[in-house]
Amino acid sequence: MGLRDQPILDQFQDSIFRLPLDTCLLLLGPPGTGKTTTLIRRLGQKLNDQFLTEDEKELIRGVGDPNEAAHSSSWLMFTPTDLLHQYLKEAFSREGVPASDHHVRVWSGFRLELARNTLGLLRSPNNQSGFVMQDAATYLSDDTTDGLPDWFDDFDAWQRHAFASRIAGAIEELKLSADGRAADLAKRLSDSFPTVHASDLTRVVQALQAASSEIRELMRGRQQSTRDLVRRALNLQLNRDATFLDKLAESLDELEASMRREDAALEEPIGDDPEGEDQEDDEDESDDEGLVPGRGGRRATAERAYRRALVADALARATGRELRKGTRNRRVVEWIGQRGLDERAKVTVGRNQRLASALRPLLYPIRGYFSGMPARYRRYRSFRQSAGRWYSRNEIRARNIGGLEVDMLLLAVLRFARELLQLATVRRNLEDPFWRSLQPVYDQYRNQVLADEATDFSPVQLACMLAITQPVTQSFFACGDFNQRLTPWGTRNALQLDWVDQRIVTERVTFGYRQSKQLDEFAREVVRVAGDGDHDAVLPEDVDRDGVAPVLLEDAADIGVVCGWLAERIVEIERFVGQLPSTAVLVPSEGDVEPVALQLHEILSEQNINVIGCQEGGGIGQENDVRVFDAQHIKGLEFEAAFFVGVDELADRYPDLFDKFLYVGATRAATYLGLTSAGKLPSRIAELAALFSPDWRDVGEQRMG
Repeated sequence: MGLRDQPILDQFQDSIFRLPLDTCLLLLGPPGTGKTTTLIRRLGQKLNDQFLTEDEKELIRGVGDPNEAAHSSSWLMFTPTDLLHQYLKEAFSREGVPASDHHVRVWSGFRLELARNTLGLLRSPNNQSGFVMQDAATYLSDDTTDGLPDWFDDFDAWQRHAFASRIAGAIEELKLSADGRAADLAKRLSDSFPTVHASDLTRVVQALQAASSEIRELMRGRQQSTRDLVRRALNLQLNRDATFLDKLAESLDELEASMRREDAALEEPIGDDPEGEDQEDDEDESDDEGLVPGRGGRRATAERAYRRALVADALARATGRELRKGTRNRRVVEWIGQRGLDERAKVTVGRNQRLASALRPLLYPIRGYFSGMPARYRRYRSFRQSAGRWYSRNEIRARNIGGLEVDMLLLAVLRFARELLQLATVRRNLEDPFWRSLQPVYDQYRNQVLADEATDFSPVQLACMLAITQPVTQSFFACGDFNQRLTPWGTRNALQLDWVDQRIVTERVTFGYRQSKQLDEFAREVVRVAGDGDHDAVLPEDVDRDGVAPVLLEDAADIGVVCGWLAERIVEIERFVGQLPSTAVLVPSEGDVEPVALQLHEILSEQNINVIGCQEGGGIGQENDVRVFDAQHIKGLEFEAAFFVGVDELADRYPDLFDKFLYVGATRAATYLGLTSAGKLPSRIAELAALFSPDWRDVGEQRMG
């Protein structure tokens, strides 16, 4: 950027900085307009207490941060790729804004951590009911990525209705109870909310919280009765055989090994349905108490297995069912045989647990909402696939889930939690057992959340980011360009932004400073022939931006010919510039990086020019290296010269995104741009052929002369 451009950028940034902290803003504009720099500088300003207004300071105090240091670290910036993460860290360093890896996050890594470790949506050694995430999973139909907001709305409405139905069913079950206190409680709850609507879950949850003490007391009474009966049965067996628990523990070891083998063979999890009737009251904290005090280790594990199996069996019998074959409880019951509850005790325990099963969804509904999400999604996915909607006809393995599906589950959880956490009374009482399940979500909240290259994120992903902004500050700041969207699921237009949050305002930046007039015109023509966007960068009139026309090599399928032509152009540039500027070679796929880098390096080594292959976008090399990238990893980087190899192959590989790949690649170069094609230019950009020259020899001779 020239010195005469700086006042223009400074004036624009000043207007952005004056926007209050509690703003949701997307900065839109073409490459070379300083969007990311503005993003970082805005953050740096809003982290500094000296530059905050009194209103902004009051907002921060409302969050409850005890000091300035808490606010200065309460922020997150998301980026779509590892390479951009590295680029952003360097940009933060240049601007003097401290940024650790805890603050600048790649979405895919953050998503995995949040879904697995925080919310339990994904499987782990401590959670076998979650999904196994596979980014390559292709369960979605081809047109689902075009309508991600509609897909989410359909799922969220369905799963909320399923959750509301479970609450309503539990209340109806209590109304029929022979326990007078339980029936009276059900009547009062029905008076509070005659119907349980999916759209009114916040009010329902608040009413359940008001009755939580009574629900808990009823639950504990039934649990204690059950525990006493099961303890009596266990003591009887121990009196008859002191090694009873040791034998059960050995059997459990064999059972676990057998189930693991079956699990691996079937590639499906075997176990009790997280929302099914096989589930005993293992959600209650008191269940960790041993039946026989002072016993721990393997024997304690055997005690719990004994209790859960007997209780599940009694509940199944009370509801006229049988434990499902293959489940852990069914196998333990079969091992126990006649060494369990007598008939009278089994009837009492069944009655206790039937009432407890009706009380459980009402006791901790938030925890049930979170833990039941995987089971609800499995049912939804199966239901919609059978109807031919959203999902392909390919086989879906129940345990597996794709990345876009995980995004959807995250948003369903985060939005439900946010509806509750927007209430100050809830935020003040997170230590209460009823609200405690919200604490892990609240711990994710940040005073400021930012996103670079926002259009590469899906609307659902952007909505997740907004859902972790502090309810008090609601500060979200992002930048992007619809023309630079390189992901098929990325945010496409302003309508999708409105779906994310209607509070998001857009600000367009149109002054450009990076590209020459010739390359700016080429980028404008690429957008024009694509027919689905605008390149509205305006170059300052008082700045000399004359450069050179882009160059083109057609009918070059041989890698040796291509690399020879690239080497000639690179040498031309150094001859008339004096020193080789930053140079990138963009190839159609990851498999092309190493072959092109090796051959080009062999040719250019005679000129002592180093060529490196940046595999998987894992590094950006040194300024004086010629760097070879897969085109999909080039987002956000800037070079004086860029060459696009095999544009016709790129058009075949990414038919729906080719124009955007070409636009992004073209806008990486400030002055020098070259394209090669195995055949002729792809038909969709054939009319741009007149904008190219074959080489820069004449230009070099003129400049050197």
